[in-house]
Amino acid sequence: ETGIPLDYNTEEEPWIHRHITNTSLPWIYQFKFRVLEVKEVNDKMQTIVLSMYLELIWLEPRLQINESATDWNDTTAWSPEFINLSPETLKRIWYPDVQIMRVKSFKSKAILKEQAELSIWKNKSIFYQISVDVKIACSMNFDRYH
Repeated sequence: ETGIPLDYNTEEEPWIHRHITNTSLPWIYQFKFRVLEVKEVNDKMQTIVLSMYLELIWLEPRLQINESATDWNDTTAWSPEFINLSPETLKRIWYPDVQIMRVKSFKSKAILKEQAELSIWKNKSIFYQISVDVKIACSMNFDRYH
């Protein structure tokens, strides 16, 4: 079972609580952009649309991990090192603010609900992945092509 303490403050960055896991600065946040497809290139609007996965990983020392709980000992689980939670849990914890330069639009993909995944690892790392389409301003110069 993974617990969010009652006094948890979503406005406080995890590194403030580094003493809990005896972790030092700098605090590491991992961001990955896995591009799946270039969906559109618009030379008139000077934009490009990418279909991609956005992945974020960060350490959250305030999480309380009970390794003896059934979630962590499920023999049918893919890995005993992490558990999957509803992406809705993200609303109850601090998460990094991601900014992508020159973004025109950022749309998450959904069928019945948002295509996202949230996992908590035994080492108190949080993994979040979401499938998105991103439109980015991209200066294009075709002067050399006649």
